[in-house]
Amino acid sequence: MMKQLLKQFLFGGVIGFFGAIFILMIINDIEINRLYIFISLAIIISLCLIVSVFFIRQIRTGMKREVSGEEEDALDRHLYIKSSDVGLLSNTMIGLGVLMISLAIMEGLHYGLVLIAIILAGIAVAIQYYQSALFKKMYPEREMPSMNDPDYAKKLVNIADEGERFVMLQGMMKAFNMYTMLLIFAIIFSTVYSLFSPNQQMFSVVLMVFILIISNGAYFLTIRKKA
Repeated sequence: MMKQLLKQFLFGGVIGFFGAIFILMIINDIEINRLYIFISLAIIISLCLIVSVFFIRQIRTGMKREVSGEEEDALDRHLYIKSSDVGLLSNTMIGLGVLMISLAIMEGLHYGLVLIAIILAGIAVAIQYYQSALFKKMYPEREMPSMNDPDYAKKLVNIADEGERFVMLQGMMKAFNMYTMLLIFAIIFSTVYSLFSPNQQMFSVVLMVFILIISNGAYFLTIRKKA
């Protein structure tokens, strides 16, 4: 229960942080210090990094335990959940790291801050690769593909059983639907922001519309080929 509340607090804080920034940008009456935003992002990434390292230590400790029967099933589920949590945190860190780099470059912040942003994003990528390597060790009987493999997604699906494929499909469909909805909202928000700001977001709006059309087109063309 406590861990669930901690996760909700962490991701709720991230969403609230960006929501507050957007509202302030819309109001445009409050000057937002870009350096404070940069520092806040660095703090969020650092917290995610600490939690990731803690989860990785739990995974490594669990892998050394010798259990059998129901305990083995419980441990396997525990390790799988922790590995998924690390993957979620690493993806969050990569996204925020890219945002930090973009913010530092566009706002002309000190070169040292750009370097810090690149280092944090690099650490996040390293965490993701390490999580993938740990996942291989968790299931040595499977031929887990490398993340560098160009056919990574296809091979991952091939080694999964029917139950795992169903879970993957559920996750992919949920992510795709959410991605489409959020992209539409982002287009609307960017348009509204342009109305209240001297900085027009037309390029961003056009780019997001093209991404929306191309991504949805790729999905429907794929299922069309199966007809």
